[in-house]
Amino acid sequence: MAGTHMRFLIGGVLPALLLLGAGSAALAQCATPLRGQPISLFDGETLNGWAKRDGQPHPGWTIQDGAIYRAKGGGDLYHKHFYRDFELTFEWKILANGNSGVKYRVQPFGRQMLGCEYQLQDDKQRDFNRQASGALYAVYEPAKNKVPVKLNQWNESKIVVCGNQVEHWLNGQRVVHAQVGSQEWLQRVESSKFRDKDQFGQNREGQLFLQDHGQPVWFRNLVVVPLNCDRR
Repeated sequence: MAGTHMRFLIGGVLPALLLLGAGSAALAQCATPLRGQPISLFDGETLNGWAKRDGQPHPGWTIQDGAIYRAKGGGDLYHKHFYRDFELTFEWKILANGNSGVKYRVQPFGRQMLGCEYQLQDDKQRDFNRQASGALYAVYEPAKNKVPVKLNQWNESKIVVCGNQVEHWLNGQRVVHAQVGSQEWLQRVESSKFRDKDQFGQNREGQLFLQDHGQPVWFRNLVVVPLNCDRR
């Protein structure tokens, strides 16, 4: 893995579109958003910008061969900035029976910090249900024709959040499209573990975090492009 980390500069030398294609243009129901410049969330060498929920350094996560690595327990790894509308691209790797996730628009629900989750999972465990890789965890299952994830190899993912439209992409394929707050969304949330969380996922801004689910997981090339989707 050494030497494979792609550096992005604020101001943009390489557009994030190079990672996974056309990005937010696929959101047919969303007005073409104003795109900001790509911002790297990881420099390939340090955990600068990442910490525990309380802002303190995290002992459970480290850097291994140019990737963020969940080395031991200790909880989730939070990014310090809040995001509203954005396109997030990242690469990740898990082992057999692996389980993790990337959560976004995270906010407090009592003592819990909850948000929408891009599920990372060994597909052999989940039969493409609402806990399979690429799913919007517990709410939307991925497309039935989704190609299974590669174990112990790098996978490419993308999350696009534009107003009330959300997309999950996995290895170049769109696997989830959801309209937050729609009747379908409300019905799905009501049938999920989040049924008692008022307006779950409907907040327009929140944090990102990488989930500690007890198994090894690696992340690299985390790049966010802020979007302006308020022009409707």
